[in-house]
Order: sequence, then C-alpha cells, then structure tokens
Amino acid sequence: MAKKRTTNDIIRDMLQLAQNGIRKTSLMAGARISFDLLKKYLSLLESWDLIKEQDRILYLTPKGVMTLNLLNRLASIKEEEARLEREIEELIPLGEVATELSSLDKIKEILKKNGISYKATNNSVFVGNMEICDENNCRKGSIFLSRPRVILGKKFLVYSDGKRVQILKNDESSIKKVLGIELRRE
Repeated sequence: MAKKRTTNDIIRDMLQLAQNGIRKTSLMAGARISFDLLKKYLSLLESWDLIKEQDRILYLTPKGVMTLNLLNRLASIKEEEARLEREIEELIPLGEVATELSSLDKIKEILKKNGISYKATNNSVFVGNMEICDENNCRKGSIFLSRPRVILGKKFLVYSDGKRVQILKNDESSIKKVLGIELRRE
C-alpha cells in the first residue's frame, strides 16, 4: 500500500516539477493530483510567492527555489531518521521492552487487585457511575459533571463529585482515596 502524501510532499512535488517551467495540465499529471487540488495548491503557492505564471507556463520564484531546497533537505533528513531508527531497532529491539503502564491501566490494576468491578471503554474506565479518564483522552465538555469524575494527569488528578473539585497527587494512595478503597499495607 502506498504511503499517503503530506501537504509538504505535494508542494515539494509541484515545486520540483515547476523548476524549469511547466503547464498546468502537465503539473497536475506529474504531481498526481486532481484538478480541484491543483487549483487549491496553485492558489496557495502563488499567494506565498513560490510560483508565478508567465505565458501560461508556471515557474518557480527565487523564494520558491529556496523553499524547494528546504523541503528536499527535510525529506532527506526524514529518510535518514527512518534509516537510523531501523538500524537501532536491529541492534536494540525496543519493541520487545515492556512499556510502562498507562494511567488507565494502573487504575484497572488497582481495581482488579481490590476486587472492584469496572467497565472499560477506549478512553475511560467506569466504576459505578464514576468516570475515570486520562487528561488527553477525556470526552470533551465540562469537568464539572453531575456525576463523579476523575481526570488523570501526569502528576496530578482532578476529582469532581459533581459539587466540589479536588486536586490530588496522581499516586496509588490518592486513587484509592477517591475510589473509597481502604488503604492497607501490601
């Protein structure tokens, strides 16, 4: 399956093709884009002063030449980075290293260890009517819901019972406190 091109890839292709002058139809075919995309990108490139049309031929401006050189360098750096990552992966198979548990996985472990049933979705864990979610994946909207909610951050957690809000350290004892689990030595 072919890799999906980014906007930078398409712009670089178009600038590369226009280096020595090119007609719009040839540019569209060479860059492998639709007529609608051609109009969109040409409008952008002209507004950025990267390309100009003269006698129905598209040419690069000096700024366009500089931009093409930078985009080529960026592509080269990305290729080098991918090559280096492959070499490192051959030497150090990082994919085999156990990764640290996510905040939600830690919550699930605490709940399992204490025999508390829960329902897990992609982005949240529900204990009764309390929602527990990671700060980056919480459903959008107010944190002050009518039901209890815990939002887990890297260092802190925010707990709202619908009436008040508490900010606690994101550690096992605070999580147990919020969940109403008796603290015991393990």
